Amino acid sequence: MCICNMRMQGSLIFSMILLATTHLACLSEELPNEIKLDVGASAELTVKGLSKAIIEDTRVASLLPLSVERISIQGMRAGETTLRIWVGDVKYEVPVKVEAKPAPKETQKEAPAGEQVAVGDQPPIELPELKLPEDDEQFGEATAVKAEKEPKLSVAIAPNIPAAVAGAEVQLKVTVSNVGDVAARNIKAFVPLPGNVELVLDSPKPKCDYDAVLRRLVWRLDELKPGEKGELSFAVALSQELAIKERLGFIAMVECEGALAKVASQPAEVEIVSAALSTVFAFPEAFVVRRPIGLPLLDVRHEEYQKAVDRLQGLGIVHGYPDHTFRPDRPVTRAEATKMLVLTTDLKEHTDSVRIGYVLSAEAKVDVAVLDASGKRIAHLVRGERRKPMQYFLSWDGRADDGTWVEPGQYEIQVTATTDGGQQVTLSTTVRALPVAHRKIGGIPTFVDVRPTDWFSGYIAEAQARKLVYGYPDGSFKPKRDLTRAEAAALVVRALGLEENAAKAKDTLTPFEDDELIPAWARGYIVVAATEAPKASGNLILGYPGKHFKPQRPISRAEAATMMTRFLDRDVERKITVVGAVAPGIKLNINGREIGSGEFKHELELKPGVNLIAVMVR
Repeated sequence: MCICNMRMQGSLIFSMILLATTHLACLSEELPNEIKLDVGASAELTVKGLSKAIIEDTRVASLLPLSVERISIQGMRAGETTLRIWVGDVKYEVPVKVEAKPAPKETQKEAPAGEQVAVGDQPPIELPELKLPEDDEQFGEATAVKAEKEPKLSVAIAPNIPAAVAGAEVQLKVTVSNVGDVAARNIKAFVPLPGNVELVLDSPKPKCDYDAVLRRLVWRLDELKPGEKGELSFAVALSQELAIKERLGFIAMVECEGALAKVASQPAEVEIVSAALSTVFAFPEAFVVRRPIGLPLLDVRHEEYQKAVDRLQGLGIVHGYPDHTFRPDRPVTRAEATKMLVLTTDLKEHTDSVRIGYVLSAEAKVDVAVLDASGKRIAHLVRGERRKPMQYFLSWDGRADDGTWVEPGQYEIQVTATTDGGQQVTLSTTVRALPVAHRKIGGIPTFVDVRPTDWFSGYIAEAQARKLVYGYPDGSFKPKRDLTRAEAAALVVRALGLEENAAKAKDTLTPFEDDELIPAWARGYIVVAATEAPKASGNLILGYPGKHFKPQRPISRAEAATMMTRFLDRDVERKITVVGAVAPGIKLNINGREIGSGEFKHELELKPGVNLIAVMVR
């Protein structure tokens, strides 16, 4: 098994004594017998499983970590020392000899003054002299004699994300700090790029020199005063060929006028992770969770009516009769319909469910679960289902696996995708379940036939104050009269805030064959209800369409319940808060807004006709 690989960076850089070859080959289960360098030359050494490396005498040679398993050695002055490395707990020692003779001139190429550049397939890396801890006996003596008032810099490099998918874009920030007592001038910061990334050319800030042959970025800063910092940044695109769990290393170096040594940063790592699950998101961030209803109202037969009545019962909008019946076929009275509408509009913009979305970038088995504040899974929305790479949506209304409604509070939506290769990715976001909280409705209406002691008095007073009802010319409201379809149209249009539209359409013919039966006062309301009013899941809020409107026909209690649920689901312009999480290295575009990796929370405006948000993954 090959332990190491040492790469020659041009004949100028170093020479090796190993079987009289110019390129160092990797010996089975062995390290190089000896490393021989010229002063100022450097060599790179790759050791699989490297856990630690030191140079015994750092006055003779310096050591620079380039990545997790790659180091560079530079000859500082003539002499001999020892390179000690550990592979796991096993220690190896390699003699290092540094000679004073200069490198052959014919292998050099012209370079700017003060900078030496090597030729060959692999460029030299400019290496700083590392200052090692003085209290560690393994490190030997201090590295160099410091001049008084010497400029002193430090440098750090960090990625914006610790992990990313292959092919992703990663942002890196380099921070150069003056940690000394004097100003640092003519500062140069260097970042060599690993071979499996490409620079995003317009990303370096401020602008820098990039040598595509040497694959090195160079920034130049005029001056940093004591305590000042300079921030540099750039982005790289990771190769699509990178394997999952592979780690990339980035290192930054800095030098300045008057400093005896260059300084290097600690390596910054980015780990490659699975791309099976790109994102999970939920909207709206908060929803109203229904109350436990005890005994359901079981005399409702039609499925749509049953769902509507159960929903309104859980939201505290209908309660049924004392004998636990709803009497769905009975006509709804004007008072009952007014109460339903007041309580329905009282929920304002809150919905009673949350929409959950996730995007798969590869085929995987998917689990979607809801966790409570203690981390317990209380609801399983998807269990181990194999899904193709695409976008998926589902809803959760707050019901747990045991059929009960969850308590108000914060809940985690967790999505896990597992590929055939066993790679697993989990992303989650949180939503809030709100309690049903209707205001205390009170007041006394001005209608002559509504008494303060009537159970519906407060609701009618509230509806009158909101200009949802007006009553009859004689000053009465007739609360116990059946609500007609024409009157229902007026209620819905007023609750939608389309009263002015109805006034403008009062002389417009309706699209119905029984138009002549429509009262003059109701014509504008019916025109708007049938043409302009927003729909719910493609359905008119006011019952069925058809060729005849039947304006004087009473509406049943079941039809009124359906009308209220469609009002809840009306497709209108509204603001919603979308929360979610994006996999490392992935970017989303949600309704035109770009979102980067990590957790996010954004407010979006939904327009009529847009029932779902549009998500694009990059």
